[in-house]
Amino acid sequence: MKNDKDQTVYWLWIQKMLGCGARTRDALNGFPDAKAFWAADETAYRNAAGFGRLRVFSEKGLPALADKSLESYLQTMELCRQKHITILTPDNPRYPYRLRNLPDLPAALYIRGDADCLNGPCRYAVIGARTPTRYAYEAATEIAGVLAENGAVIVSGGAIGIDAAAHEAALQHGKKTLLVMGCGHGSTYLPENAGLRRRVASCGALVTEYPPFTKPGRGSFQLRNRLISGLSDAVVIVQAGEKSGTLNTAQHAKAQGRDLFVLPGSRDSLSFAGSNRLLVEGAKTVINGEDVLAHYGIAAIVREPSLREGEPFEQLRLQEQSLAPSKSEKKTRKTKSAAAEKAQAVPDTPAPKEKSFIFVAESVSKNAQIVYNILQQQPAGLDELVRTSGLPVPQVLSSLTELELCGAIMRDARAVYNCT
Repeated sequence: MKNDKDQTVYWLWIQKMLGCGARTRDALNGFPDAKAFWAADETAYRNAAGFGRLRVFSEKGLPALADKSLESYLQTMELCRQKHITILTPDNPRYPYRLRNLPDLPAALYIRGDADCLNGPCRYAVIGARTPTRYAYEAATEIAGVLAENGAVIVSGGAIGIDAAAHEAALQHGKKTLLVMGCGHGSTYLPENAGLRRRVASCGALVTEYPPFTKPGRGSFQLRNRLISGLSDAVVIVQAGEKSGTLNTAQHAKAQGRDLFVLPGSRDSLSFAGSNRLLVEGAKTVINGEDVLAHYGIAAIVREPSLREGEPFEQLRLQEQSLAPSKSEKKTRKTKSAAAEKAQAVPDTPAPKEKSFIFVAESVSKNAQIVYNILQQQPAGLDELVRTSGLPVPQVLSSLTELELCGAIMRDARAVYNCT
């Protein structure tokens, strides 16, 4: 038996009995420590403050608490020791302090890599769609890169798309990143990102509340989302559709009192419907990484250009599966494309309408003014705007967002920008 000073084995028993996502704090209220909870009898459980409010604290759940066997949990501890997986429980001083006050704090965390990544100042989550637009993918790379370069640990969920872009940005800058999993270490879930997980483990940490080899189940990723926000000081949402799972993390962030930043999208884009709704509900607008730092009074250090800045946009080698449009985007593009073809089929060219929009240059940034001046000459795509303006890709993207939000420009189905 383990020394009683090390109560890890009792916490693993508690985790199994209560289940991940349970209100652990309520369950243990009135018990001096994890061992006391394990050693209690049925009478003690019935008299507990949490009895009747938790599944395990019910007439049906009590029989399970009578099983005091610890052998399987000791085996799990030995397996983790052999596989260099760190187990942190709430009584461990290295347990992340951001999670301690959560009512549903995990009874155990399993970590591969640097467990100290879970603590310290400046932990920012950067999350979003699995099938992002190119604009969102580039924005995620820029935002995460700037935050990492300025000392923040980037937190995300390791999925393809925005999550992967955020982790990659931190790794490219040689900075640490924290990947929160919805399954156990050793699970074969999402094999296409296995390489990313290995690199994160060597320069950051992989963390999960699920024991090794646990496969993802129904609801496991929604439970995982509370840890992404819980481990972070703020959550940056780069892209969320109307029914995006990312909105679940936003709900957790609000409940936990975390700051919520959202990258705005075009008002007619279904891929950003969830994002734009969060902005209406009071989330903070973010255009670049400096916006997040400025909110906390942090002056961004002068950073070296990222690997992608200055490169022609068409030469960027991005995973196509991470850039595929969503079903709603495809439907929108198909509708716009059909409308464009119908317009081209009309032989007579109508007289141009008189512009009703009045552009006030002073209302936008200098970079946005440069981009707008180019578009006044002729419509242009992102590649051409980058070459003509001489600005890095992230700055052009930020400028286009500014101009779209104030109604100065619009984008057609071919991703060509026009002045309104």
